Amino acid sequence: MSLLEAGYSPAAAASRRAAAVRARAAVAPQLGPTQSIPLVLMARAIGLPAAFLFNVAVSRLLGAAGAGVFQFSVAVGLVAATFARFGVGMRLLRDTARALSEGRTQQVRRVYAGSVAVVALVGFAASALMMAAEPLFSPSAADGGMFTPVYRTIALSVVPLSLLVVNCRFLAGTGAAAGSTFFENAAVPTLALALVPFAAIGGDPRGAALVYTLAVTLACAFTFVFALSRLPGPSAATAAGWGSAARARAGFTTALNEGVLRARSSGYFFGNEILLVLLGTIDCVLLGLLVGSAEVGIFSAVLRLGIVATWFRLPVYTRVSPRMAALAKNGNHEQLAVVCVRAARLVTLGSLPVLGGLAVFPPLCLSLFGHEFVAGAAALTIVACGKFVEVAAGPTREVLLMGGRERDVAGCVAGTLVLQVLLGLVLIPRFGLVGAAVTNCTITVALAASSFGLVCKRFGFAPWCFGRVSRN
Repeated sequence: MSLLEAGYSPAAAASRRAAAVRARAAVAPQLGPTQSIPLVLMARAIGLPAAFLFNVAVSRLLGAAGAGVFQFSVAVGLVAATFARFGVGMRLLRDTARALSEGRTQQVRRVYAGSVAVVALVGFAASALMMAAEPLFSPSAADGGMFTPVYRTIALSVVPLSLLVVNCRFLAGTGAAAGSTFFENAAVPTLALALVPFAAIGGDPRGAALVYTLAVTLACAFTFVFALSRLPGPSAATAAGWGSAARARAGFTTALNEGVLRARSSGYFFGNEILLVLLGTIDCVLLGLLVGSAEVGIFSAVLRLGIVATWFRLPVYTRVSPRMAALAKNGNHEQLAVVCVRAARLVTLGSLPVLGGLAVFPPLCLSLFGHEFVAGAAALTIVACGKFVEVAAGPTREVLLMGGRERDVAGCVAGTLVLQVLLGLVLIPRFGLVGAAVTNCTITVALAASSFGLVCKRFGFAPWCFGRVSRN
């Protein structure tokens, strides 16, 4: 059967191509890729210090036990919010970008409305389930009756946190990368830091939990305002036909069907998201369940310092990632190796002084959080050693992602997570903070080593800071 017999029309095809070009032209000037990178870095540069200062303030106000109750509850809430999204956010980002590039604005509105509806409904269920699971956590994590009100307050943040991330993914899909990054990475810690004087209300972690939940809710409300302003044409409700009551029901049903369709086909995105969230929270959860909340507070401070020490990799790898993607797509692995090794050297040189300070002077660094936190000095030294291996290994996961090897990354993370749980169950009950630090250091090295080996196998070069690069 020929194309003409199958209903192909050259005129219609030309019209669709012209519409796609117009749609891209309408979106691109607002925030192009090269323009957005400095703004993205600026947004993250605001968020990281704000989050660090907020955690320092909460730790000094509440002490190790109070901060531990708060951090434990937040960790469980992050896992619940990830389940509530079920990967819909990343699917929404991709579908929005594709639909806008092809001029399918009507579908953008339906998909956005449906995604929000589904995530809101699942978010309420996840919040209720989190509250119902409280007896599983409270016997080991509670200190002096503080746990229950804090845990329940954090459970209320599951729905707004889920919707905040979904709105940020939508903004990214429309080309507003800087706005998306600011709301997802900087808005909550900045608002929480502004409200931190209220965190000491009642002398227990309830104030901190209220501040965090309020910050998440306000950030979510702001993202809704900006997301609706980015919708092409009428608002989502108007576009779905929500005029009269009957049309509103029909519009809601249509949008909900779109959202369910995205949720059913977002399993791969969900798998990646939940693996990464569990990898970052499971140590604190196991520590709270098996040892106590004071240790959770101290270890959270250790991890926060480790994140700050390796922040330098963010601006460097974000800057070179587009070039990595282009070189990998063209099969220019020799030049890709040069880019990766030079970036790894720059990141290592930038991170080494801070990591060295954490490893050599851990009591001094932890004293920022309060005198109780100095007990984590040995744990901080161990974690800093693992972070050094991570930065020295180079942009291993970034190369795999930019080279289209997402499944390799997911496999590395899944295997590392299994190792983390097994080690945590063995080491944390026996050695406490040191056991958690050894677990964290081991899985950090294991993830870096496994992804490093995959880069060597898939692309034929070693991306670490000790690699050789051509002088040409």
